[in-house]
This record gives sequence, structure tokens and C-alpha cells, in this order.
Amino acid sequence: MAAISGLGVGSGLDIQSLVQQLLQYEGKPRADALDKKETGIQAKISVMGGIKSAMSDLQAVLSALKVSGTFGAYKAVSSDTSIFTATASSGNAAGAHTIEVTQLSQAHALASVAYADTTSQLVGTGTLTLDLGTLSGGVFTADAARSGKTITVTDGSLAGVRDAINTANVGVTASIVNSGAGYQLVLTSQSGAASTMRISAADNDGIHTDAAGLSGLVFDPVGTQNMSQTLAAQDALVRIDGINVTSATNTVTDALSGVTLALKKQAPGTVVNLTISNDASQASSAVANFVNKYNELIKTIKDSSFYDKTTKKSGTMLGDSMIWGLQSGLHRMITKTVGDASTTYRTLSSVGVQFERDGSLSFSKAKFETAMSTKMSEVQRLFAGGPAPANSASTISGLNWLAVPTGMTAGALDVDVTTAASQGQYTSDVGTVSVFPYATAVNAQTQDTFSINVDGVVSGTIGMPNSTTYNTGADIATAIQNLINADATLVAAGKSVTVAFDTATNTYLFKSATVGAASSVSISASSANMSTNYGIGGAAGVSVGGTDIQGTIGGVAATGSGSTLTGTGPYASAQVQYTGSTVGTYFAPTQAATTGIGTNMYNYLNGYLSASEGVFTHRMDIYNEEIKSINDQRDALDIHMQKVKERLISQYSAMDSLVGKLNSLGNYLTNQFSAKK
Repeated sequence: MAAISGLGVGSGLDIQSLVQQLLQYEGKPRADALDKKETGIQAKISVMGGIKSAMSDLQAVLSALKVSGTFGAYKAVSSDTSIFTATASSGNAAGAHTIEVTQLSQAHALASVAYADTTSQLVGTGTLTLDLGTLSGGVFTADAARSGKTITVTDGSLAGVRDAINTANVGVTASIVNSGAGYQLVLTSQSGAASTMRISAADNDGIHTDAAGLSGLVFDPVGTQNMSQTLAAQDALVRIDGINVTSATNTVTDALSGVTLALKKQAPGTVVNLTISNDASQASSAVANFVNKYNELIKTIKDSSFYDKTTKKSGTMLGDSMIWGLQSGLHRMITKTVGDASTTYRTLSSVGVQFERDGSLSFSKAKFETAMSTKMSEVQRLFAGGPAPANSASTISGLNWLAVPTGMTAGALDVDVTTAASQGQYTSDVGTVSVFPYATAVNAQTQDTFSINVDGVVSGTIGMPNSTTYNTGADIATAIQNLINADATLVAAGKSVTVAFDTATNTYLFKSATVGAASSVSISASSANMSTNYGIGGAAGVSVGGTDIQGTIGGVAATGSGSTLTGTGPYASAQVQYTGSTVGTYFAPTQAATTGIGTNMYNYLNGYLSASEGVFTHRMDIYNEEIKSINDQRDALDIHMQKVKERLISQYSAMDSLVGKLNSLGNYLTNQFSAKK
């Protein structure tokens, strides 16, 4: 009987190789399937990262479109930029103005006598006292807040005096100029007529006013002058639309609301035109950026979800419900309508943003800028939203809905304004100044003074300008208004007034900028001259407090605060603001307050991108769980295959032993048969 032959002991089989092949045959398909599944998930994670990045880029540019200021920019253009330039802020009003710069502001400058060097003790030691104030009509009036500043000089050299002044930080800058004839100490104050310097000395040589020692730096605008005045302190003088305006600096910020003038040179007699108009460039750029980022996102989505019929190839995200939902939602946002039929610009296509056949967007800058120049407020509302516009069916105007009850329809809710909000005001007594032109006295700033209480905040002492001519009572009213609104205490508290002149009664009317019960204006103190000349602070002056708005919403008494009326009871979510003065009934708007397409789309994308609750976060959690599951399945497969390996080795080892025994038996029988022959 032939022996069972092999390569190993016993059975002669390579059991280890055989087991490995069997394990490979059983385990590889399952391992390959897990690898393929993970590769697919990793590919989706990569693609999703690209889509998320494109969405983040789109959301970033939408940040500008949801801000109303993007669409409310103005530009100010000077017809002669060599005389002044101008800038305008958002929320301004378009218009044209005439500007005449008759004088530039400048700082007060003083120069000492010339010294041989800067380091020798040539000046002297002691104490300097600095006062800053106004020189008018031969009278120096110190500003209490900026006067009495002491400077101790211990190094009597020119450099030592310079350093002592600068270190003291008293509102004056000291420098040394080499004039060729020697070294001179030059002192410069801040610009403006109110920064005239007066310097006195306590000289350690015991003589405090002579030209020797530290007293050589004494300067009194109306007295001893041991230093030379090289520049007189003066305000900038500008005539705006025929009204004289002064400014301590050459940057005029409070003459025209929202407009800053940068004065370059004085040109008396030269009238320069200032034109303020809407600046569509900022908004146009923001919309163009939006269109570009939207198209980049759409291309990224298309590249991930395509299907090629010819090659039968498809994108990683083809058929993904989330991607389809994202595209569908974006399309709804783009085609959203804001406003009713009375609104000219209520869709993106109406302002130049429209779909192309491939699903991308195109942008017509010309069409957009036409819309901006025609109805900027509608374009602003389309993108950034805002309160509901006034309803043409209303019997009164000036009322905007700030919050509209859910489900409210046009005409279903009315607002009845029974008392309009009003401003606190003060009407002056009759003044003696009634003939124009009128010139203030040379000492008016100290003699014609008053302080005013605006909404409970009391100003500092305010004085009329010295030796200033006014052509009309309205000019005086404007000057008083500017002085009040420049008061540091009122500015810090955010308080301001308007002042008007009544030619029929020769009185001045002051009104607070705020409305409501907290609004008030009264004269706290007034000099005799102020009361007599202008009637301000006079016995017959009358103050009247402001009132809160009162009325009903939906027939139910509402709560008024300032100009805002808030509903109660079933209409507690309703809120309106009325800035008019006529009482009456205002019907529910056909358009509710809206957040605009920019804000809606921003919030929509945020629903996908939110780190904690966004759709992308949820989807990534799913992918990560799937990868974890795959790794768990790999671990389970490894354990299973180890058990299979152990079982196969055990089985084949037993077989190998049995085959070995059979081979031994075969050999024995063969030998027995051979012996009997």
C-alpha cells in the first residue's frame, strides 16, 4: 500500500500556510468591506469640510448685508479739496451746502530769548505756573479747569526746563529751536482761542518778573511779556450756509450733523460747495462679495453631487438629503419677497441679483446702484430688514411697528394715539436784543453767561462769544445751541438741545433732544446781562416737561414710554413707535417688521454651521459614530478570526496526528506483506 507522502511530519502538510490561506479566504472580504466603507465615510467627511468652509465664507460676507449701515453710507464731496475735505457718516441726509473758510485755527506759540547752549545753567530754577484761557478785548479769562498748573524746575538748563514742562503734562509742549542766533525755548498750546497761555514764575533768584533767571519765561497776554508771541491762539472760522461757526481745531465735527470737515487753508471770500449724497459703493461691494461666495458654494456642492451619464461616475454626496435640503433652502432665501405690491424693490432680482441657467447668481452693479439712488430705504430693508413701513391707509404718519403679534393680518389691529410724546422745552423771556446786526460785548463770555438743565443734567457755565456779530436772531439761536451741545458735562451724559428764535415774540425756544416724561429743559443760572439781553433766565421764562405717548392697541390700553407704545393683555407682543405729533388711529400694517434676506440667510446658514446644534455638527457626529462602529467591527473580526485560527490549528493538528498514525500503520502492513512473499 502506497504511503501518504507530504512535506511535513505526520501528514506532511504545511498546516500553518494552509490555515493562513483559509483565514485570508474567510476574513479578507469582510475586512475589505469595512475598509471600503470607511474610505467612503472619510471621503464624505472631506467633502463636507469643503462645503462647510464655503458656507462659512458665505456667512461671513452676509454679516455686512444684515447691517442696515451697509446701505446707509453717504459721501461728502468738496468742490475744492485744497480748502477743505469732508466725510459723512451713515444716517445722514443728502443735500448741498456752501462753505467759506475765513480762518484756520492755530495754537498759541511763545519763544524765549536765545541762549548760548542747552545744557549750561543759563535759565534758572524755581516754579512756573501755567494758566490757559481766552484773550478778548484786552481781558484774559482763565479756564478754571486748565489753569493753576505748576511746574517745578530743578535743572536750570534750557534742556532741563524743556523736560520739566513736558513731564508735567499741563497741556503745553516745550521744544528747543536753534534759530542760528542761539537756542530758543518754544512753548506751544493746543489749538483754539481758548488755549491762550499765561505764565508766571516764582524765581529762585527772588525776582519774579524780570528777564533774568526763570522769570525770563514769564508771559502775560495783558501784562509782562518776557517771551515773544510767535503765533496768537485762534479758532477756525467757517461760514456754513451763511451761518458763522467756530471750532477750536481745524477738524469741524459738530456743525453739520454727521459731517466732518477737515480744513486745509483759509480762503476768505471763496465759497466752496459741499455735496452730500448716498454712497452706494460700500453696499455694491458687499452684494458683489455675496454673489461671488454664493457661486463658490454652489460650485462646491455641484462638484460633490454630480452624475455623469457617459462615464457613469458620480460625486461623493450624490443623493444626500442634507445637500439637497441645503440647496433648496438657499434657493428659497434668494427668491424671497420682502414687502408688498407697493414696494418697488422687494426681491433680489429687482436690485440686480438674479439666477442664471446653471443655478449661479449674476449681479448687475448698474441696476443695484439705480435702486440705491432711487429708494435706498427699500434696498436697505430688503437686505437688512427693519420696522414695518408706514401704511398708506393710516390717518396719521410717523408710526412704525417694532413688533407685530404672530398671525396678525392687515387691518386686523389698530393703534389709537390719544396723546403724542413730546419734548421737554423752555421758552425764554423777551430780551432787549431785537435790532440786527447785533454785536456781543468784548467781555460777553464772562458777563453774558448761563447754565442749563437738560433732562436732569446741569451744564457748566456757558458764555456768549466776545465781540461777535450776529445778523439775525436765528444766528444767535444757532450759536447758543452749539455752545450748549459742546458743553463737556452734557456731552458726557449724551444730552443735547435744539434752539430756535421766534421773531414775532423775540423769544428763544429750547427743546430737549429726547421725548417722554423724563425730558426737560430749564435754566439753572443766568447772569443779569443774559436775562436782560436775551431773556434767557428771565422771570417770564417758562419750562414745560415732556410727556410719554398714550393710547391703545387693538382697543386695549397700552403702556407708553417716550415715543414707544407697548400693548397689554392679548396684544402684549405688539409694540409701535410714533414720532409724529398728530393724534388719531393707525391701522395695522400690510407689512410686518422683517429681518431681511441678509439676516434670514445668515441665520439659515447658522442652523447648519452652529458648533453645538448645527446640521453639520450632527452629520459629523453620525460619521464619527459610523467610523467608531467600523473600528469596533474590525476588533470583533480580529477576535473572531483568532478563534477561527485556533480552531483550524487544533483541527489540522489532530488530522496531522491521525494521518501520521495511518502512515505508520501503512508502513507496518507493507512490511508484513513483503515478509510473506
